[in-house]
Amino acid sequence: MDELNTRSGVADLVRAPLFHFLVLGALVFGVYALNQRDRVSVREEPERLVVVSADRIDALREGWLRTWRRPPTEAELRGLIDGLVREEILSREAVALGLDREDTIVRRRLAQKMDFLARDLLTPSDPTDEQLAAFLAENADRYRRPVRVSFRQVFFSPSRRGASARADAEAALEALRKEPEADLDGFGDAVMLPARVTEGGVDEVAGRFGGEFAGALPELPVGEWAGPVASTFGLHLVRVSGRLPAELPALEEIRAVVARDYAVERRDTANRELYEKLREQYRVEVDEDAARAALSGSSR
Repeated sequence: MDELNTRSGVADLVRAPLFHFLVLGALVFGVYALNQRDRVSVREEPERLVVVSADRIDALREGWLRTWRRPPTEAELRGLIDGLVREEILSREAVALGLDREDTIVRRRLAQKMDFLARDLLTPSDPTDEQLAAFLAENADRYRRPVRVSFRQVFFSPSRRGASARADAEAALEALRKEPEADLDGFGDAVMLPARVTEGGVDEVAGRFGGEFAGALPELPVGEWAGPVASTFGLHLVRVSGRLPAELPALEEIRAVVARDYAVERRDTANRELYEKLREQYRVEVDEDAARAALSGSSR
């Protein structure tokens, strides 16, 4: 009976679609490997050694710890190591067969890793104050603080007041000019905007009130009520209390930011120069006819 059951199980396995798929896959892989034997350039047999170092094991453990919030058990750690070894062996064999050559994703990933490696190797040394000062001067527009304005505002809502919004605002303006320090609670409408802004940059004000409002601020007189000034929301009476001109901060104030930007730019420059040197070692041939055809939308 046991022998009968065994034969029946084997027959079922042979008829299973998964079994056919595996056999077909093995045959395709075998034929591909035989065909690739003549296409791969002759080279010495690579050393068949996979080293799982302490650093790699620590990295596996830390990755597990970040994901599961606990260290792996012995069985789990062994599974991670076995997975790493399997990945290494299969990736080596894939490269040896040239499977990476026509894979756009793999090629792009390798280029990206090379780019990251170059960035790490080409990280510039700590810059001097003289270098940072020169970089700051060369890129002054990047760090210059915009005009900053301090002001108070009273809002009048066209959606609530309709056509009388402007007339109401002008009447309130006349009253506030007579009593600039009057209690503002009796004027205007409620709105989700600050009633007072202190040293607000033009870009910051534009983000809250709109570009038209922010653009009008530099032209308003200091110390007196003016308006009505239009915003994204409606009309405002505005009293500017102070205005600071655009200025370039001293290096001491923004040294950390400048040093970061300096390092990024120098690293990018070094990386670009490295690529240009590597590029000089290759001869590149481009099918210009195909390129023109691609631009025109036609195919060859």
